[in-house]
Amino acid sequence: MGRKFRGWIGLITAAAVAVSLVPTSAFAGEAGGVTGKNNAKSDNLLRLWYDKPASDWQTQSLAIGNGYMGGLVFGGINQDRIHINEKTVWEGGPDGKSTYSYGTTNPISTEEDLQKIKDNLNEIRQKLDDKSEHVFGFDENSYQASGTDTKGEAMDALNKLMGDLKGYDAPTDYANLYISNDQDPSKVTNYVRDLDMRTALATVSYDYEGVHYSREYFNSYPDNIMAVRLSADKDGKISFKTNLENLIGGDAYTNVVRGDTITMRDALRGNGLKAEAQLKVINEGGSISSDENDGKPAIRVSGANAVTLIFACGTDYKMELPNFRGEDPHKAVKKRIQAAAKKGYQALKKDHVEDHSALFSRMELGFDEEIPQIPTDELIRRYRNMVENNGGQIPTSAEQRALEVMCYQFGRYLTIAGSREGSLPTNLQGVWGEGFFTWYGDYHFNINVQMNYWPTMASNLGECMKPYNDFLNVLKEAGRNAAAASYGIKSREGEENGWLVGCFSTPYMFSALGQKNNAAGWNPIGSAWALLNSYEYYLYTGDTQYLRQLYPSMKEVANFWNKALYWSEYQQRYVSAPSYSPENGPIVNGASYDQQFIWQHLENTIHAAETLGLDGDLVAEWKEKQSKLDPVIVGKSGQVKEWFEETSFGKAQAGNLPEIDIPQWRQSLGAQNSGVQPPHRHLSHLMALYPCNLISKDKPEYMNAAIVSLKERGLDATGWSKAHKLNLWARTGHAEEAFKLVQSDVGGGNSGFLTNLFCSHGSGANYKEKPIFQIDGNFGYTAGVNEMLLQSQLGYVQFLPALPDQWSTGHVKGIVARGNFEINMDWSNGKADRFEITSRNGGTFTGEYKDIAACSVRKSDGSKLTPQVLSNDKISFATEAGETYIIDYNASPDKLKSVIDRARELSEKMKGQLLSEQKTHLDELIQEAEKVIAEGKSEDYEKQSQSLSKAIRVGEAAISLRDAYDEARKVYDQRDVKEEWASYIKTAADLKKQTDAAEALLKDKECGVSQLELMQESVNHARDALLGLWDRLTLRISPENKLTLSSDDKIEISSEFDDLQIRYTTDGNDPMWFSDEYREAFPVTRSKETVKAALFLGRRQMSKVYTAEYLSKEALNTAEGIEQNHSSVTDKGTSGDSAGLEKALDGKNGSAWYPTNFPTLLELQFDQPVKVNTAEVALDWFYKNYYDIADMDIEYWNGSEWVAAVKGASLGAQSKVFSFDEFESDKVRLKINKAWQYDYYGMIGVDAFRLFYLKDKVTTNRAGLDQVISVAQKSVDNKDVSKAIPSVQKSFQQVFAYAKSVSSNIQSSQDTIDHTTAALIEEIQRLGLKAGDKTKLRNHDSLYRALDLNLYIDGREKDAFSEALANAKKVIEDEDAQEADVLKADQALLDAAKALVKKGDKTALAALTDATASYKKENYLSAGWNAFEEAAHAAKRVLADPSARQEDVDQARQALAEAVIRLQPKADKAILKETIEKAKAVDLSGYRQENVNELQSALSKAEALMANEEISLYDQPLVDAAVLDLQKAMEALQKEEAKASDPSKQGGDGEPGQNQGNPSGGQKRLTADPSKKAGRTAGVSAKAAKTGDLAPMIPEAAGLILSLSAIALLLKKRRGNQKIRR
Repeated sequence: MGRKFRGWIGLITAAAVAVSLVPTSAFAGEAGGVTGKNNAKSDNLLRLWYDKPASDWQTQSLAIGNGYMGGLVFGGINQDRIHINEKTVWEGGPDGKSTYSYGTTNPISTEEDLQKIKDNLNEIRQKLDDKSEHVFGFDENSYQASGTDTKGEAMDALNKLMGDLKGYDAPTDYANLYISNDQDPSKVTNYVRDLDMRTALATVSYDYEGVHYSREYFNSYPDNIMAVRLSADKDGKISFKTNLENLIGGDAYTNVVRGDTITMRDALRGNGLKAEAQLKVINEGGSISSDENDGKPAIRVSGANAVTLIFACGTDYKMELPNFRGEDPHKAVKKRIQAAAKKGYQALKKDHVEDHSALFSRMELGFDEEIPQIPTDELIRRYRNMVENNGGQIPTSAEQRALEVMCYQFGRYLTIAGSREGSLPTNLQGVWGEGFFTWYGDYHFNINVQMNYWPTMASNLGECMKPYNDFLNVLKEAGRNAAAASYGIKSREGEENGWLVGCFSTPYMFSALGQKNNAAGWNPIGSAWALLNSYEYYLYTGDTQYLRQLYPSMKEVANFWNKALYWSEYQQRYVSAPSYSPENGPIVNGASYDQQFIWQHLENTIHAAETLGLDGDLVAEWKEKQSKLDPVIVGKSGQVKEWFEETSFGKAQAGNLPEIDIPQWRQSLGAQNSGVQPPHRHLSHLMALYPCNLISKDKPEYMNAAIVSLKERGLDATGWSKAHKLNLWARTGHAEEAFKLVQSDVGGGNSGFLTNLFCSHGSGANYKEKPIFQIDGNFGYTAGVNEMLLQSQLGYVQFLPALPDQWSTGHVKGIVARGNFEINMDWSNGKADRFEITSRNGGTFTGEYKDIAACSVRKSDGSKLTPQVLSNDKISFATEAGETYIIDYNASPDKLKSVIDRARELSEKMKGQLLSEQKTHLDELIQEAEKVIAEGKSEDYEKQSQSLSKAIRVGEAAISLRDAYDEARKVYDQRDVKEEWASYIKTAADLKKQTDAAEALLKDKECGVSQLELMQESVNHARDALLGLWDRLTLRISPENKLTLSSDDKIEISSEFDDLQIRYTTDGNDPMWFSDEYREAFPVTRSKETVKAALFLGRRQMSKVYTAEYLSKEALNTAEGIEQNHSSVTDKGTSGDSAGLEKALDGKNGSAWYPTNFPTLLELQFDQPVKVNTAEVALDWFYKNYYDIADMDIEYWNGSEWVAAVKGASLGAQSKVFSFDEFESDKVRLKINKAWQYDYYGMIGVDAFRLFYLKDKVTTNRAGLDQVISVAQKSVDNKDVSKAIPSVQKSFQQVFAYAKSVSSNIQSSQDTIDHTTAALIEEIQRLGLKAGDKTKLRNHDSLYRALDLNLYIDGREKDAFSEALANAKKVIEDEDAQEADVLKADQALLDAAKALVKKGDKTALAALTDATASYKKENYLSAGWNAFEEAAHAAKRVLADPSARQEDVDQARQALAEAVIRLQPKADKAILKETIEKAKAVDLSGYRQENVNELQSALSKAEALMANEEISLYDQPLVDAAVLDLQKAMEALQKEEAKASDPSKQGGDGEPGQNQGNPSGGQKRLTADPSKKAGRTAGVSAKAAKTGDLAPMIPEAAGLILSLSAIALLLKKRRGNQKIRR
């Protein structure tokens, strides 16, 4: 099977890329570049690997980390770079120059300060509750933006309670470590860069000039260092320079080399944070010396055998209020470097691997995947192809499952690498990033930092939660300022009255609810949400000591909300007021987001207090407030309402006011595509479903509403949003939707997983234009997979609650449920096989799964446990700490029976010959499984179930391939056999190869799912290639259409088909087959140039005409701006900057018109109408989606109305030139309908609005063309055209019309004129071509089509005849066929018919063969039989040969007839045998000796004849004579006996004493009945006479071939032979 498949797979076009399998250390390949094939099989699923170095950190670099610092490995050949981030290198916080109050701005020192805050708070609360004028209290029309840049009356009111960004800043990029050498990358082969998630080791390896080089990288947590090891397989080959590059840009930079160590120091400019890094170089062999690299201090290594680099870094940051400073980092960094160097590389590596693996190995996950044998970036790209349905190569299902597992485990890997005890928690980028950190790389507390820790507990990494919990323990101190500054609730010395954190935080405990004009910053439930993660730590571990430490913080926040909640008279409930639903819609009272987290926090705090037996009086108060929160309200659309005023999706109503559109509903920042907003990325109103537990399957009304809301939000968004939606859908139990989000995230590209498995937020249209790495997407995905496999939020474990069909077979080991239960699960065919529950704490376990009550529960020693049955699907039982409990679904045959049923259903679908082998194999397995059940072999149930499940998957894949094959064959059979285009013919042939290969594979019962899927992809690809071939007849003209080009710029035209010609023009005329053929790029030659191009196959145009327009930059720069001549300008009072209008008309000089209201306009008036065909609009600055014009028109007045020359255009750049059809008018205006406007960046400024009229004067000579046109017209008038053959007529009319068009186009170039003139002359000359006379050809065609070709022999002659017949038909149907063509086709047909060879008439041969078929070898002598057998076989071969000629048939018939004649039938010895047996039975004692001798002599002769096998029928008389002789001898004995028994005859012949000693007379009687003797003799004689009859031995059929004379001759010869023998 394997050999066959390798042969078939060679035919695959879509999967033709060679599968490179790359190991870590063994390589062999081809020379010629960095990449290369690899000949070893990859055996590690959790290994990312690539065949080229990285160039982009976000999408390609490999991440290593230890919680404190992160490294990004690029793996360059001659310049490797490890980018380094240190988590505490962070600007902001206290700077020693001004007071740092954690971002708050409102004074909180006095009671008056606090009262003012409360008054402002009550003012906005009451206004939001007032529904007399506006649905949301404030004017909804005042909203101009939402989220991070909110405008409007409500925002103005909220600003009074918010902080600002003072002291808030981003992480600062830290350092690069370079390793540089003189190797030539173009000479490198077998390059591999990889990262092993199991060991957290990254490697780079390659071959260069006969040497194999390796580098190994890791960040050690035990030793808090980074190590790099460089080695080669030959001594003395390691030579390089290494240096550190400082990226801080501070004001205390030093970088020095001392011996084997580089020390680099700096301090941040803003807050003075000190940072130090040291790099120690340890060489084995060779030498080291000081050097420089790109102007920076470096260490050179020369001729070493191996080298270890040890890097350590640190800062003086300390997570402690108020100064956040500790000791200078120098001593600690130096100590770590020295200790690591002393320890040695191998010990460092061993401790690192053991530390990492101890955490990572706790959990395994598998979905029946196969380890991919392609680089990870290629695997990701194929997965994207599948998700985006873009026609590219896609992964097999096993590869898909592998990537889904890899992405899951990468989240766990990043958790370990980014969050370890003693370090800061992971931020928006974890601990990895380069350059500017988007969104300041901070701690976003409105979902993002919480999401970072969603998977931690369930994925068995509880230790990694500690940095998060430690951070909150410090943050709460600063957060009390926020509670005071925004709510007036202050905690004085020793008090704990409440702490808050807004949307943003930093290592300096920034906690303010702010900044101003950013509603997203108002996130008062940030602390409640943050503590939910911390409380989950307790629920998972059951650690009551930890709970006692956590409880005061939970209590403080609960008490805060006990005071801060506002009773809304309108809503009749307690509400968080004001509130905002991130990052969507208006500011309100009681957004569901706030209500749900407050409810959940009170629920958790109540539970904690009751567990600890504390604060009973407070619990009562909390419960009272909680009962009046109404956190989930269902709207008219059946949805969970996001705002109380919401009615249905996008609509709201309050009081007696009419229903309105919800302001800023579903607004996204820059993600709209063609003006259409994508589904919003936030689902803030569904927090009760996840991460909270208020909405659950046990509350169907709420759950159904949540599902409605989820559907409204769609399945697409940013990477992290998809992860949140994944968790939400998993909680609903809807596996299909959950899995679609798995696919959307894994294959999401810039809004999902990147090729290095970082997850991206994404930016631009639909978040897909550019990547923005945001690590919460990684963690959210891992959490979502956890939720699909196991849930425990409702107080009991739900096994496999959202298992999709794609994961129907799999296993998970080490996943953790709340209650501290570690769980292993195995399942197949979508149903459980086994659950293993290890109880870490003891306590009661409750589990839910279909029919779980029917299964036995056993302990690890096999003893049975009787659980409490709560329902058919739910059981409960007490556990012992450390004990494992097993629930086995394969202990009964039910699981296997269900698999058998499924297999039977599948077998019924496997129709047709193509699937017969697969069906037979499946049926055999079904029978085996049924036998196992019948015999009660329970130990084999699981094995049979797995085996049958595998066969089912193969069968399903085979059916799918069969269906694809059927479709492909249909496409192939319907192909255009007349098409002459080479690419079409080749593509059709490729499709035939694929279908042939598919047919062969389907007949192989040993083939696997991946093979079938690969083949199906290839078949589909080949099918689509043929179907879509014509759609691919496209051209690309670049640069992009309507650009302004300089004289140095070149225009390129390209097509994918090199068997077609590209014809083009640059003067506005359409291209023809005689136009210039494109061969190389060309420059713009006119001020306004129109390029038109099309594909041609000879004279035949194969594509549409493609057009691109360009403007000459030189012409534009020298052209006069028509706007300069305006007589007046106005904005009709719309812009808000009427005084600045002229600044947009004074050229591009930086002075600008700044409109503040939109829509607005700039209208120009001219004294006289002006001609315009070009315009330019320029801004004074540009930042896409933030400082840009999104929608504008350029219009002119036609005397009665404004007409758009440019409609709905966006700028998308600082300046843009628009080209359009010319118009003439005295009024022109620029209308700006929509512009991006953000306070942060300021209002847009229009630097220039310019108008031009670009036109070239062309001088050409048309006289020759016009003269030929007149000749052509005469040909038309004289009817010469109508007499020509049809194709000439058509071609002539086309060229004639084109020539007249070229002549009338004043822009026509001289080249076009000349080409057209020549072409028209050629057409006139072709008018004399006439069609041939086809009468004879038609007659011959009709005659020969009547032939029955089945009567003729297959072969060259018959093929030639068929070809000639087809050609005759083609010529007959060809209206353009000339006389020579007709005569040639006719003669070819006659010659081919004459050459046909007729098949032989096999009737007589068949009859003779049938007649002799019953002949048996044992009836004939060997001499004649061998010849007969050979002749019979030859006759059969001739009968089976469809190409047998008459002479072949006749020869075979003659040979067989002669062989029959020569057959010699064997003599009939039956009577002889019988007589011999009787003679031998005679007792000869007592008989006379002469009679005995006579009998013995006759018997001896008879036995000799009997033994002779070569006695023929012609020798039958000899046999008969032997019978008679033997009978005669026995008759003599009979006579002697008779005489002895008759007294009258005794004595006469006897001798004295003859009978002495014989009481009966001494003789044996042969017979007592003389009549029998006579009868016997007569019988023998009759029988002997019959044995000589030849008639029975001659077949009846011989009469068909033997003449009477031949028969007579045969008999005559026989009689003659008999006489001679006698």
